[in-house]
Amino acid sequence: FIFGLVKMDFSKVVPPIFDGEGYDLWTVRMKAFLDALDLWEVVEDDYNVSSLPEDSTVSR
Repeated sequence: FIFGLVKMDFSKVVPPIFDGEGYDLWTVRMKAFLDALDLWEVVEDDYNVSSLPEDSTVSR
């Protein structure tokens, strides 16, 4: 805590866990979580993922 500023460590941010109850609330929290990380568009319909280039150095 320095001069009223809070250092945020995003490496420890964890998604909301669904425990089998409260699905409606969990979906709102999960959408907000993914949206904050600019990932919500990935779960929307019609999202196209670009193919990775062929790389002969990658073992299969």
